[in-house]
Amino acid sequence: MCLWCGGGGAVLLLRQSPLVPFSICNYTVGCLTRLPLLPFFLGTVVGCVPANVLWVSMGAAARAGHDLSRTKPQLTRPHPRK
Repeated sequence: MCLWCGGGGAVLLLRQSPLVPFSICNYTVGCLTRLPLLPFFLGTVVGCVPANVLWVSMGAAARAGHDLSRTKPQLTRPHPRK
């Protein structure tokens, strides 16, 4: 699976790599190869989903932790015995 063979899977792997910036990937795929737009687009969309899910999950967990830290514990009085 290579860029010169028309493989959008290579774009998918490049998008998931934290070592390759998007601008370098865009330049490499757009100028140096003849990869059609559809495989590039699909590889980009599918390759970006895992990172976005991770960031959204981390943000939601941080928000939930922040909300818990801001609430004051509510102490209830024991019911009097009759």
